[in-house]
Amino acid sequence: MYSGEDLTILIVDEEIKGVWYMFKKMLARFGQGSTKVQLQLDQDAFVMGDDLTGQVVVHGGKVKQNINRVTVDFYLQLFHEGHHYQKLIHRFDVADSFSIQPDEEKIFPLQYQLPYQLLLSSETVTYHLIAHLDIQGGKDHSHQKTVLIQPHAPLQNVFAAFTQLGFEEKTSSRSFDGYLQEFAFAPTTLFQDKLEEIELNIVIKEDGLLLLMEFDCYSFLGEKEISRECWVEKTLLDDVEALANHLRQFIEETLQQHATYVGEKRYLQEKHYQLPGAIGAIAFGLIALELFDELVDDLEDELEEMMDEDDDAVDFFDDEDD
Repeated sequence: MYSGEDLTILIVDEEIKGVWYMFKKMLARFGQGSTKVQLQLDQDAFVMGDDLTGQVVVHGGKVKQNINRVTVDFYLQLFHEGHHYQKLIHRFDVADSFSIQPDEEKIFPLQYQLPYQLLLSSETVTYHLIAHLDIQGGKDHSHQKTVLIQPHAPLQNVFAAFTQLGFEEKTSSRSFDGYLQEFAFAPTTLFQDKLEEIELNIVIKEDGLLLLMEFDCYSFLGEKEISRECWVEKTLLDDVEALANHLRQFIEETLQQHATYVGEKRYLQEKHYQLPGAIGAIAFGLIALELFDELVDDLEDELEEMMDEDDDAVDFFDDEDD
């Protein structure tokens, strides 16, 4: 049995708890003590073609909250000729609506097979994932993680073969030229007196690699550009020594019979950029689209200015009439 005094204390205590809960709930609506989301990737770098894996962790706050949904966006960011461009590569629908209790934790798996069309990470190419937590009646929360996309083993062996032939990958390499990712190598020994550089785009196929190569050659008439396709069988891609010999023979043949090979690299790019394994093809049209949007915005601004000037002119003549 509770005495009257005890009942009064209990009632007051419950009222205080209720007021305190409502206060915490109000704070949670503005982000204080509310539910949070966190991205946890299994590693910081992933290989093209492999699975990007990890999990999304939702941490309950100080009060119960209803979550509308949880999503994760995978973005490519590209820096090209002084401009930044961004493209959404993939959106993960992690979870639909659910409720989460105070201090409760919910974990959702994350898995995505990285396409070969992605550009490799470089100084001008970066990737990040953003987890979005849509909180009903409250301030949403997000968490961002940067991730590196690295070449798979066969492509690493191609780079190693060029190194074995005395080539050095240039600092400007791995840029995006509007069609595909471009890799640039400068000779330091073997072909130093004949070549300024070799630029190549790469298409990954099941049975090998297709290298779209452009040679910047020295000649008595000045610099000459030669474009050719170099096919590399899958069996060669596991043997750097054999791969280097294959590339050396191809380069020597090209330089000896340079008059036979004509055509622009752009033609080769247009021929192959739509293939599934064309490295960088996922960003095709991004720059043109962004520039078009900028142009439309500029035209809209100019049109608004013209309309404002016309309105000013009408107001002037109206004032004159008065």
